[in-house]
Parts: sequence; C-alpha cells; structure tokens
Amino acid sequence: MPKTFINIDKYREENIKKMKIDKKKLDVVLAGRDMNRRDLAVLLERSPQSISQIEQTTQNRPTTVARIARALNVGIADIIKDEQE
Repeated sequence: MPKTFINIDKYREENIKKMKIDKKKLDVVLAGRDMNRRDLAVLLERSPQSISQIEQTTQNRPTTVARIARALNVGIADIIKDEQE
C-alpha cells in the first residue's frame, strides 16, 4: 500500500479556525489600560497600519489573536467576536 504524505502546514492552514477581532471589545480593553491603538502597535512592535488591518480582517490566525491578548493580559475571548455575531 503506498504511503500518503500530508503537507502538515497546508493542513493546519485549512483546518485552523480563523478569528475576527471585535473592535468594541478591543476598545474596552484598551480604554481600561489607558491605551490607544498606537500604544498597542508599539507594544506588539507592529505598525499602526498592521493593527488596523488585523482589526478589519475576518481571517486572523489564532496565534495573531493570542499575541494581542497576551500583550494586553486578557483572554482571547475578551477581544474576539462571538460566533453568533
């Protein structure tokens, strides 16, 4: 029987649940820390434009969302849209 090889990176890309940042939730978290998006960009060592792009896309990787949540010391659920929305 021939072996079937799976490209694991492609498999992960296709099967990982993508996440959408909830702008209102992010605003609440940032306000609670007396921060704005520019401060978040500095904290993450990213450009303000990349933060804006992350907010606008509906296909964020879980690792990207996790980095933001970790930087803000909150859970992922505190900054993403609920599935029902």
